[in-house]
Amino acid sequence: MVPKVSSYMSFPVIKATAEDSILTVRDLMFKHRVGSVVIMEDKRVVGIVCKGDFIKIAYNRKRYLKPLDTVKVDEIMTTPVYATSPNKTIKSVANFMSKQGLSHLPVIDSNEELVGIITKHDVLRAFSQKFYGMFKVSDFMLDNPITVSPTHSIFYVVDALLKSSTGKVVVVSEGKPIGIITKSDVLQPILNINAYLRSFSSSSKSIKSLYEVFKSSTILIASDVMTADPIIVSHNEDLAKAADIMVKNRIGCLPVVNSKGTLVGLIVKDSIIKALKSMKTESS
Repeated sequence: MVPKVSSYMSFPVIKATAEDSILTVRDLMFKHRVGSVVIMEDKRVVGIVCKGDFIKIAYNRKRYLKPLDTVKVDEIMTTPVYATSPNKTIKSVANFMSKQGLSHLPVIDSNEELVGIITKHDVLRAFSQKFYGMFKVSDFMLDNPITVSPTHSIFYVVDALLKSSTGKVVVVSEGKPIGIITKSDVLQPILNINAYLRSFSSSSKSIKSLYEVFKSSTILIASDVMTADPIIVSHNEDLAKAADIMVKNRIGCLPVVNSKGTLVGLIVKDSIIKALKSMKTESS
């Protein structure tokens, strides 16, 4: 029997209102270590804000120029919001998340009350506990993940991230994974550069000043921003074990290696979702 949402959803749900600032939402995420905040109005779910929305803000120059405490939640929240029922199965939720490109789903009961939230992390937790022995890592790993060298410039890394469907690149040395870089890893250095550029008045933007900015930024290389010594997994490992590793370490990906330690693939949360989708069960 495939487990139901009610067994794995998270609660209580962290909430805010559309009138709150996105700084308030950011602080709630940090305080409660969550990846999303549900936006409520008169006990109704009217929107949701996820960590990815903050990356979009940072890359949007007009929004980034505003102090975050002056930007209201309703300017960036996703609305209308997809939701699910506590009686739905984990498999059906995985299917829906995959189809809609979602990572978080509020859970609403028959009385239209918010009773929880189900995330990809929760789906991984269910998979790790209920589906051991069904698949190998090699069955659902991403082949030929995008890689960079530890000495590639940050600009090369950004280009690689933009080409990556997962928003992650693996840093390799002699064919072996030595680091992971995500969009958020390169975000802060880039924002620091942008902030530095905006600090110049139009009269002080001399060629020398701009040269110094770009000279300092080009010093940054992949090894400066990567998460070093990533946890790795064998291509022969059970996929449920890989999911368990991701859950317990709160990480979104695992480089996959062969018996020689050479990178051969990448497991991400969507790999687990894909595995669930492939299952043929009587109750889904």
